[in-house]
This record gives sequence, C-alpha cells and structure tokens, in this order.
Amino acid sequence: MHKPPFEEVFMTYHDRILNHIYWQVGNLEDARDLTQQVFLQAFRAYDRFRGEARVSTWLYRIATNTVRSFFRYRKRRRPPDSLEALEDAAGPVAVTHPSETEMPRHWLKALRRALSELPEAFRQTVVLFYFEGYSIEEIAEILQVRPGTVKSRLNRARLLLRDALMPLMGEELGS
Repeated sequence: MHKPPFEEVFMTYHDRILNHIYWQVGNLEDARDLTQQVFLQAFRAYDRFRGEARVSTWLYRIATNTVRSFFRYRKRRRPPDSLEALEDAAGPVAVTHPSETEMPRHWLKALRRALSELPEAFRQTVVLFYFEGYSIEEIAEILQVRPGTVKSRLNRARLLLRDALMPLMGEELGS
C-alpha cells in the first residue's frame, strides 16, 4: 500500500478533521486546538504507520480518541460551557454536507444543540455517517466496534435527534 508524504496527508485531511472535531465539540477554538493535537500526534507516529488501515481511518481514530480525552478532561477540570456560549463562540467552519449550506441558521443552531446533547458515542457515529460520509463498516473500524453497534447507535441517535428537533418542527408548522 502506498504511503503518501505526511504533508499530503495534512493538506488532504486537515479541513475534514477540523470539521469532524468541530461537530463533536461545538466550539471552533477548541476544534482548532484539538485538530492541531491530532496532526501533531499523527506526525509523531507516521513513521510507524504501516498502512494496515487507510490513512483516513487512522486519522479519524486519532481524532476520535483526542475528542474523548478532551471531554474526559473537561468533565474533570471545568464545568461545561452553556450551549448558547458554544453557539456564539463558534464561527463559520467549512461544512462537509452540501445541504447544510441551505439550512436556515435557526435549524443549524438547533441541530448543533441537539448533537451536543447526544451521548458521545452517538454523536461520533452521527457525525462520521452523516457529515463525513463514512460507511457503517468504516465507522466500525474507526470506533473499533462491530457494525451492528454502529447501526444501533445510528438508530438510537436518529430517535433522540427527532425528539429534540420535533418542537422546532411544530413551531415551523404553526402548532
């Protein structure tokens, strides 16, 4: 398997990893810091990368573990930011799904809020599937779980998101 130069990996995946992390943490500054950590860790380990997995899978696994560590540390060290503060602090970030560019701001805000309230495992799965376009099998490899677990998490997350977004749909329809 061809192993591209690290500079090429960085240029190819930087924005994708930043966007992935942003959807996880909801704050652009934190997402940038975590993305830097991901690529620093990847750079340090790149000579040991043997190509048993795709480079993207390897990077997303590093990103997933970095975000997990971030949430564990944040939970121990400081109270979570309010959802409004997260929304206000988050500036524009490149989106990976074309339909998001057409999404009204209040829907995007509601989606961010609903995603932030999902359990971490569900949020990671949703972001990888819907925003990053990974298959069930690829997500299973990235998260190191079985494909059935990915399907279950997606199903449960859909129900939770539907319940969280239903009030907004009611408001839109005038009920």
